[in-house]
Amino acid sequence: MLVQRRGYGQVEPKPQCPLTLLLLLGKGQRALLRECLWSVYHAWGELPGVKLVSDGSLSDAELLELTDWWPGKIQAEQWQVSAEAHGARGRLLLRDFARKNIFGKKLSAVLASGEAGPTMYCDTDILWFAGPPPLPADSGISEAIVKTAADYRRSYDEELVKRAGMTSLEARPWYNAGISYVRGPVYEVCGIEKLLEIIGTDDDYFSEQTIMAYCCRMLGDAHWTGEEIALNLDDMYWPLRPLYLRRDWYARHYVGEVRHWFWRDALWMRRHGAPARVRRS
Repeated sequence: MLVQRRGYGQVEPKPQCPLTLLLLLGKGQRALLRECLWSVYHAWGELPGVKLVSDGSLSDAELLELTDWWPGKIQAEQWQVSAEAHGARGRLLLRDFARKNIFGKKLSAVLASGEAGPTMYCDTDILWFAGPPPLPADSGISEAIVKTAADYRRSYDEELVKRAGMTSLEARPWYNAGISYVRGPVYEVCGIEKLLEIIGTDDDYFSEQTIMAYCCRMLGDAHWTGEEIALNLDDMYWPLRPLYLRRDWYARHYVGEVRHWFWRDALWMRRHGAPARVRRS
């Protein structure tokens, strides 16, 4: 059954997959969320269940109204839900990190969702061209797994790297937590509480990303390459036609320096149709 939604054309149900797609956002990311989820709907063969976590600037009702066109499972909650749940389990440092740092809110939500079931975290400044991307084999929820995307530059909390002796992060590939797959008891297995003790009150913009990169390296170094999840500045100024038309990407993360191309590519897909293609092996 086709359902007409404002600005989205005809939307119909699609097969569902046993995966949660988690996004953290606030008022400033509403338009990004719209295009990100639109690309997921058209590019993924099966739809994940979507979980929206507010940074506190949007109510649950506002989040659900923004996405009332989504034809699959969807839920919304405030960041405090996961943070206080961690606190109730004695993870007070994680709760406090979430209370004071936006990326602490993200880490709290990601770890909680990953413990509940297979979770893909996705920043809102990402567009999808195929998917879902390759995921680790499901060998049981008791196994801790973290898979992230390769980064074109090193963006870590260097003080944390130094004080925690994270020598494993010195080598390439560098990791970006804008897209991350998380499952199982990562908090305990990777000793995240000790890392939060080291951070103390000196949290950095990249503290959460550093923790995720460390977990990824510690748990087997599973990651998506730059040919799978694009994260680069090669076309910062040129060309005008989207690069994804000539590349074999699952998705692209449009970080600040190339954020303008997010809108170019989103509008191109709306005008010409989303890729909805099967990625070549």
